[in-house]
Parts: sequence; C-alpha cells; structure tokens
Amino acid sequence: MRRFGRDRAGVRNATAALMRWPSRVLNGTGLAGSAVSFCFPAAEWAREPTDAELGGYLPPGAPEGSGLIACKTIPGNRVDDCVEIGNDPPGSHLARAVRLAAWQFHVRPPRKNGRPMIGEWVRIRIDYYHTSGQ
Repeated sequence: MRRFGRDRAGVRNATAALMRWPSRVLNGTGLAGSAVSFCFPAAEWAREPTDAELGGYLPPGAPEGSGLIACKTIPGNRVDDCVEIGNDPPGSHLARAVRLAAWQFHVRPPRKNGRPMIGEWVRIRIDYYHTSGQ
C-alpha cells in the first residue's frame, strides 16, 4: 500500500546514482549520509498512480518507508530517464520500485512564466505503508 507525502528538504544516504548528475542539477556536499538539496522541484501529479500500478514493483517483504527518484519530464505529462536518489530505510530498495513503476506516472512539467518546461527534471517521492489488512 502506498501513501503520498511531502518531500523532505534533503535526502540522507543518497545513492551512487547522484554521481551521474551534472553539477548544475545538484547543490550539496555529496554522498555517504550527507544532506543533499536539489534545485529541481517536486513533481506535481496530473494523475496520481494507483496502488495497483505501484504494488507490482515492491520487493518481497518490503518495509514501510519511502523511495525517492528524479525524472526528466517529456511530452504528454510523462517522465523518462529516471534515477534512484534515496531509500528510507536505507537498503529497502523502495526507490527501485518507484523507478520501475515510473513509466506509468503522469506529472506536469515545471512551469516558468506560465509556460511548461518540458525536459526539466522533477523529483518524485512515494511513501509506502502497511494497512491493517496486510
């Protein structure tokens, strides 16, 4: 089961995927538990993904927590080129589940002066939690 939550100001335990980002995208001190702040915005959902769309990608015995990814916006309110940024708890592989499900996501691109900036990067965070029926 999933729940959508607010993004945190920074991400701890950032993964090695951050090394692939150009310096204009990242604004932080680095990896290995240091806080990293991003200069790209949180995604605005055009349509939130359903539990059925997300659930098939969860690892067996997945814990409660969250996965954070970054994706490039493309035409049609879609995303592409997603990379994993962080897992909470560390090692939970929840960001992998979010990245694998991202092909189904419908997000609006960031806007500048009212114009959509297709091709810009957004961050997407999905929070997972267990319900009493599971």
